[in-house]
Amino acid sequence: MQRMGARRYHVLFTDVSLPGMSGVDLAREALVRHPHLKVIFASGYGDMLLRHLDFPYQSLQKPYELDQLQDALHKVADQLRTGA
Repeated sequence: MQRMGARRYHVLFTDVSLPGMSGVDLAREALVRHPHLKVIFASGYGDMLLRHLDFPYQSLQKPYELDQLQDALHKVADQLRTGA
């Protein structure tokens, strides 16, 4: 979170499970500061932990391939271009 306060980011790419704070909590806190931030989660647990989120996100099931990450980033880039 400290780094997010120092710079402007367009995308938050985080694991769902992090030490000390969940990726979901990190995303919620980051979105308060940067409401237009796009969120991509990586998880080995599937979407089970993400079902009830109240913000848009994309998720990648671990292990994921490089082309899946590239597809997610292309979608984010399209959203940023169109203002979605």
